[in-house]
Amino acid sequence: MFKYFIRRLLLAIPTLLIVSVIAFLLGQKVTDDPVTLRGGTDSSRNSADPEATAASYRRQAENMHLNKPDFYFTITLNGLPDTLYRIFSYQRRERLAEMATSSGEWAPVAAYEQQLCYCVRALEAVPDSLLDRGVVNGFIQDLLHKSSINDCQNSLDSLHQKALNTPALAAVDHCKVALDAIPVRSGWGHPVFYWYGFNNQYHDWLTGKYATESSSPWKRTRYSMSVSLFINLTALLLALLIGILTGMWTSRFAQRKERVSSRMLIMIYVVPVLLLACLLRYLFATPGHALFSSWIGGVGPGIYDPARTTFAAWILANKGKLILPIIALTIHFTALIALQMRTGMVAILKQDFIRTARAKGLSEGAVHWRHAFPNALSPVITVMGILLPAAVGGGIVVEVVFNINGLGYAIVEAIQTGNYPVMMSIVMLAAVLTVVGSFLADICLAWLDPRIREGFGG
Repeated sequence: MFKYFIRRLLLAIPTLLIVSVIAFLLGQKVTDDPVTLRGGTDSSRNSADPEATAASYRRQAENMHLNKPDFYFTITLNGLPDTLYRIFSYQRRERLAEMATSSGEWAPVAAYEQQLCYCVRALEAVPDSLLDRGVVNGFIQDLLHKSSINDCQNSLDSLHQKALNTPALAAVDHCKVALDAIPVRSGWGHPVFYWYGFNNQYHDWLTGKYATESSSPWKRTRYSMSVSLFINLTALLLALLIGILTGMWTSRFAQRKERVSSRMLIMIYVVPVLLLACLLRYLFATPGHALFSSWIGGVGPGIYDPARTTFAAWILANKGKLILPIIALTIHFTALIALQMRTGMVAILKQDFIRTARAKGLSEGAVHWRHAFPNALSPVITVMGILLPAAVGGGIVVEVVFNINGLGYAIVEAIQTGNYPVMMSIVMLAAVLTVVGSFLADICLAWLDPRIREGFGG
């Protein structure tokens, strides 16, 4: 049993690590601007100078711990430096990376960027009476957003014409010379490997190093997760107890009653949890309805704030508003567990060893609980391993219906605002629950059936 436990654990750990890497990198790469997304602001200033904008941007990124590489290492094309992650803003970083990738050399691109900053400052220092400010600002914005060397050359040629007879002409010409010095290579070049060590954003995210800070995606989900797990785990435990007893009870019916009970359980299970939650809210939590309960007091228990109260006190204060979502999930899960338990019991009761036990004079209660029950638990355990992560998905719908600030609201808010780091953190939580559920199911099945842990059970 111990060797089986170790084998399953060694399989679960790398699986979670792979999922965590994918979730984190997706959350980072699909986000246009993590600084703005996590509460920072791209300060609007009178100057369009990239260096001036980057200074303010860099301070915000450092406060959010985004001034580190994404991962332990990176594999990129030659021409890109190993310190590219230190360049802000993100749009500026992407522009320079594209220019360096097409040229194959970083030094001339960095020199051009420096001359471009001088050029922008020189043009901004020219009085408006000497320049068509609107047209010049348009060309400057083109240079700050385009990475094509041909496009930049066209914009600089136009700026040269606009800057004639002004003090900024020399700066524009120097910028043109620096742009012309950037080579254009054919092909993609060759890959380069850079190692950064443990001081990176993924390692900090995985270990929760900054989980309590407001800019961390874990901060948004930390206390919401507590509420969601309480509701879902309570519903699962109640469903497990009621479902096993119901399945045991219905398995003892005659054949006709057994078919009727099976169909009733299937009908309950196929009712969408959304419809069930809406029905419970309308019947018992809608003021003015005949069945409205003042003890429940409507919906919306409010936000759990650990700075004001403990989690147990918050649960007790909102027990009436939490009972309906727990009931909705319990009914849904109970039907499935009862079906699995009934099916398992019916199959086991037809086995030879059950007939032998009855022939020895054992009572029906002893036959059911001592001999049939342990062997019929296998399908229930398998389903519980699946229900643990599925509860999060069903819980999201229920939380939205009953206005509970749990993971449901967190993920809906993240989708509406495009907060992909929070979304990927919730995906990571679902992956953890999936792996943990499968791991616990495997261990319980191996404990019940020695053939599984010895390798004979597939």
